[in-house]
Amino acid sequence: MHALWSRVREGRHAVVEGSLPALPTTEEGEPTWVIVRVGREGPWSTWGAIEGARRRIEELFGEQSLPWDQAVDRMGSSNRLLGDLPRPSTEATLVGAANRLADQHPQRSALVLEQVDEADEATVQALHEILGREGWLRLPLVLCIGAAPEQGALAELLARIDGDAIVGEAASADDDDGYEWSGLPAEQLMVMRAAAVIGRSFETELVSRLLGVSEDAVLMRLQQAVDLGAPVTDQGGGQFVMADGSQRALVRRILPSLVERWHRRLGALLAEPPDLSFDIDIDEPRADEPGFIDDEVVVEVDEETEAATPGESTEDDEADYTELLEAPEQAPLRAPSHDGDEGEGGDDGEEETSSTMRLEPEDAQRLLGAARAAYQARDQARAAHHLEEAGLPERAVEQYLAALRTVAARGDSRRALVIAEQALTLLERQPASRARDLLHARVLAMMARVQWRGAGGGSSLTLQGALESLDVAIELLGHEAPLELGTEIAQLVAGVCYDLGDISSLQRALDALTDAARDLMNAGESTRAARLLNDQAAVYLRAGDPVRANHLLQQSRSIFDDMHRSKPDDPTVIIERAETEHLLARLPLHARLRSGREDDAYSLALGHARSAAEGYKRLGGRVELGRVYESMGRLETARGRYEQAAKHIDAALEISRQLEDVTGLARGTAALADLYIADERPAEALGALSESVAFNVEKGSPLGLAVNRRTMDRLGSAIAGASTEQELTKAVEELDASLRNAESMLGRVSVPDEST
Repeated sequence: MHALWSRVREGRHAVVEGSLPALPTTEEGEPTWVIVRVGREGPWSTWGAIEGARRRIEELFGEQSLPWDQAVDRMGSSNRLLGDLPRPSTEATLVGAANRLADQHPQRSALVLEQVDEADEATVQALHEILGREGWLRLPLVLCIGAAPEQGALAELLARIDGDAIVGEAASADDDDGYEWSGLPAEQLMVMRAAAVIGRSFETELVSRLLGVSEDAVLMRLQQAVDLGAPVTDQGGGQFVMADGSQRALVRRILPSLVERWHRRLGALLAEPPDLSFDIDIDEPRADEPGFIDDEVVVEVDEETEAATPGESTEDDEADYTELLEAPEQAPLRAPSHDGDEGEGGDDGEEETSSTMRLEPEDAQRLLGAARAAYQARDQARAAHHLEEAGLPERAVEQYLAALRTVAARGDSRRALVIAEQALTLLERQPASRARDLLHARVLAMMARVQWRGAGGGSSLTLQGALESLDVAIELLGHEAPLELGTEIAQLVAGVCYDLGDISSLQRALDALTDAARDLMNAGESTRAARLLNDQAAVYLRAGDPVRANHLLQQSRSIFDDMHRSKPDDPTVIIERAETEHLLARLPLHARLRSGREDDAYSLALGHARSAAEGYKRLGGRVELGRVYESMGRLETARGRYEQAAKHIDAALEISRQLEDVTGLARGTAALADLYIADERPAEALGALSESVAFNVEKGSPLGLAVNRRTMDRLGSAIAGASTEQELTKAVEELDASLRNAESMLGRVSVPDEST
C-alpha cells in the first residue's frame, strides 16, 4: 500500500497487479485522497472506461460537458470550408477534466482504471494516446490488471509506465467461491438477481428503476446482502461489481421468461431519451439577455464597408463579385448535366409560418445549445445488448445506430467503430430482407461518417475506408433508396471526396450533391435542396473555380432571402442565410482576385460578414459569431488594415474564452499569428502561433495543426532579414519540432488553401 500511494503522491503513474490496495485514511478513518475508480462496463457500453472516467470526474465538480455538435448531418463541405472542426477528442476532454482534479487536489488525487486487461481495443488505444504525449495528463493514473501480458497492445501500454508493477491484493476469482445465493432473504436475492441481469457491473439507480423501488431501498438490500457475505464490491457513486461466476450463477436460477422481460425493460430504460421537445421563440436580442454578445464586444466598422440591410440582396452583388474574381482558364469540373439549375428552388408555400416552431433535437442542439446533461440519460449500446438478449434484433440495431450517433458527435471515433462492428455482426446473423438491407446501409453510412471525421486516427479511420463503406451502402440501397437515407449518403460521399481533394474526387462530390438536389426537388423538398447549394459552392471553390462558386452562393442567398421575407423568424432560414453570407465573406480568402480590385473584394466580403453576424446574433449562436469575427479579422489583415483586424480577432478570442471554446481559441490565435506576420512582427507571430499549436494539441485536432503548418511556412519566410533573425530562427525551429511531434501523434491532413 505504501509503495503505491507514495508513487502516486509524487505524480507518477503506476501499474497494480491484483486489486487496488486500501486508501490512506486519517486517524478517524476518513479517506485523505480523492480517487476516481472506473471498472469494466462491458463491451457493449456506449461510453467505455475513458468517457466514464471523465463523467465521474465532472460529477465531483458538479459540472457536465455540453454535447459539442449533435447536428452531425450538417458536417458537409461548406462547414469544412468555414473551418468548423470536429469537437475535441474524448481523450482530450478526459485529460482536461483530470488535470482540473489534479490542480484542485494536488498530491492526493488519482484516476484508477480497474481490470484493464479486460478492456476493449478502443480503451487501450485511447490510453496509448494519453500516455504517449508526455506530460499531458497531470493526474496520476493507476492501471489495475490481473496479470501482466507478455506481448500485444496492452503490454506496450504498460511498458510506457516507469517502475515495476506493484502487487496489490489478490484479484477476485472468476467464480463465486461457492457462495450460496439462495440463502439470502427474498428481498436481497431479488435485488441481486436484477443486478446480475444488468451485468457484472451495475448501477443501483438502474436496479431501482428495473424493480420499481427506491434507490435507497436497493442500497439497503445490498448492505444486508454484503453483511451476509455476498461477494459484491462497491466502487462508489452507486456503481457495484460482482465476479463473472457470481453473475452467471445468479442468472441461471432466474426464470427465462423473467430474464427476457427484464432485458426488454432494461432496453427501454437505457434507450429512454431525455425530453428535448421545446418551443423556440425567435426575437431580437436584448443587451441584458444572457447568451448574447454585449455591445462592447461588437467592433465598429467604417461606413464605406457597411453591408446591405439584412434580408435584402442588392441586384449587382453577383456582378460585382464576379468582376473581382479571377476565373480559371479552363473549368476544372464539368457542369451538372441535369435540366435546370442544380438545387435551385424556392418556398413551396406549404410549410407552417409561425414565430414559434418545433425543431428536431439535432437542430435545436446546434442552434440554441440544449440542456447540458441530455446525453447522460441513456446508454443506447447497452440498451441494444439487452434488446438483443430479449430476441429483438431490429430494435437492437436501432439502438446501436443511436449509440453511433451519440459517440460520433462526441468525437470518440474508435469506440464508435466498436459499436458499428457490433451492429454489423448482429445484422449478418439475420435472414436476408429489404428491411435488413436498409438497416445495414444506415449502419454503414454512420460508420463512414465516423471514418471520415476520424480520418488520420488509425488504420481503421481513413478517407478511403469511408468511401468503401459508402460504396457498399449504395449497393445495398439499389435504385429505390429512401429519400432521407439517399440524401445523407450523397452528402457523406461529397464530404469525403471533398477532403480527398483530387479533381476526380471533387467531380464525384459535385455529381453526388447535384443528384441529391434533383431528387429533393422532385419530392417537393425545395428548402432542403437549396441547402445543398453551399456545399456545391464549396466543391467548386476547392477545385479552383471561384466564379461558379460565387454564382451558387448568390443563388442560395437569393432563395433564402425570399424565404426570409415570408418567414422572418424561421430558424432554419436564418441559419442558412447566415451560413451563405459567411461563405460569401470568406470567398476572397480562397480565390485569386483581379489585380487592383482586391480592396473592393475585401470591402464587399466584410459586408457579407456583418450580415452573417446579424443572423447568428438573433439565434444566440455565439460560437458561429466568433468564427465570423475571425473571418473579418483575416479579411482586414488581407486588406492591410491591421488595427481593425486586431479588433475583430480580439472579439473572436473573447467569445472563445467566455465559452471555453478551445477550437475557437486555436483558430483565433492562428489568425493573430497571420496578422503579426503581415504586420512584420515575427516575434509576436511566433508567440501567437505557439499558443495555437498548444490549443490544437489540447483538443487533438489534426486539421488545426494543418492550419498551423501553413502559418509556420509563412513565418519562416517572414523572419528573414529581421534584426533578431538568429534568435527567432532557433525559436521557430523549436516550435517546428513541437509541431512535427504533434503531427506524428495526431496525423497530418490537408486543408483548402487560402490566398492570404
